[in-house]
Amino acid sequence: MIATSLGSEWRGHLQEIETSASGVIEQQSLDQLLTHALKHVPYYRDLGISEARLDAFPLLGRRTLRMQYENLKSDDLDSRRWRKASTGGSTGEPVWVIHDRKFSQWDYATDMYYMSTFYGMPYQEYLRNRRAAIWHRHRRTGATAMHRLGVRLLGQLIYIEPYETITGEKLDEHVRRINKHKPAIILAYAGTAFEIAKHALRRGMAVHKPRFILTSVEMLYPGMRATIQEAFGCPVYNRYGATETGRIAAECPEGKLHVFSFNNHVEVLNSDNSPTLPGDVGRVVVTPLHNHAMPLIRYDIGDLARVSSKPCDCGRCLPCWDEIVGRVSHLFVRSDGGLVSTDNFIYMFHEHAWIMQYHVLQEDVDLIRISYTRTPGVPVPVQNIDTLNHAIQNAMGEPCRIVWKEVSQVPKSPVGKHLHVRSLVWEAQSGIEAH
Repeated sequence: MIATSLGSEWRGHLQEIETSASGVIEQQSLDQLLTHALKHVPYYRDLGISEARLDAFPLLGRRTLRMQYENLKSDDLDSRRWRKASTGGSTGEPVWVIHDRKFSQWDYATDMYYMSTFYGMPYQEYLRNRRAAIWHRHRRTGATAMHRLGVRLLGQLIYIEPYETITGEKLDEHVRRINKHKPAIILAYAGTAFEIAKHALRRGMAVHKPRFILTSVEMLYPGMRATIQEAFGCPVYNRYGATETGRIAAECPEGKLHVFSFNNHVEVLNSDNSPTLPGDVGRVVVTPLHNHAMPLIRYDIGDLARVSSKPCDCGRCLPCWDEIVGRVSHLFVRSDGGLVSTDNFIYMFHEHAWIMQYHVLQEDVDLIRISYTRTPGVPVPVQNIDTLNHAIQNAMGEPCRIVWKEVSQVPKSPVGKHLHVRSLVWEAQSGIEAH
């Protein structure tokens, strides 16, 4: 992101992060957010909550976010600068959210904080450096024209599309573009970076060595990290966030994920909604602290995390986790050997409001089974299924068979998480199994 497209408020927030005592920003911002929600947000007013205390608020799921979208808007929205953003939803439940300017400013300040304090790159240096993003450019509603123009004019940032069918020729092109641009930093979908690294090593291709690579969106397994580091010759660190919430956590050089508690208040909960004990795995529940346009209080993001049982050796006082569990995005394998990013399916399904939740399973190179739950009271348009079948066959190849089934509940992963896509073929080939 070009800093000039945001204005300058983020610099003040960055200074506040760097100089405030631990927990002060989090507590003050949380108190203000809860008070604002009870006064200005119809959804929370209607709950009848009498006290602005976090544990008085119920968890908020993606389904409620979709169904209560209008009621979750603050009634002072017209006085705010805001934009809409959408997520395909790693659990197969796409949602729209609204972010105000303050949210964007704090999120960018968080970005610059960890670049500087975790990886030794002050924001002045970061903004000067060339970067490559193996990342999909989301279409957002809002004033982003200056950002796009700045990227083109300055030539600092190139995008490599991760959603395209991955072939040998396409991977060659990705390596050529990286080598030509010579980025100091690469921001990447973990799975696509892994495929580029495997291809380069297999072909004996020299790859430009950046200062470091930051992966996100998908699980970064140890074998994937090792392969990427070998091909690119640099450290690889993992980040964690979401469209709805912004930056949540990032990995320090010691290997632990530190939670940015000044940007998001994060709970890790058991099935009974009690806090998870150190060393145990629980559901990640997030409250973005700086978005008053659409407060998402105690938002169940659909991921699992393991809370660290001891402080990190790096000495940072932020809360830390040992790992994220259950976040995985697969690749689908075509009959000709090409690889198709499963995020393609997110955008195929995104516009179909009659689908509440879905699960796309590749059982074989020529067989895909789709399980879905239907939005209550909305009929299934046969022509929509025909359109989706055609789009899937275009991506996967004509021999692909597609079987649809309406269910009461979509299948879950081995750890109980809803996954929107899964490929048994890719798991068998890569040795990576869904969590």
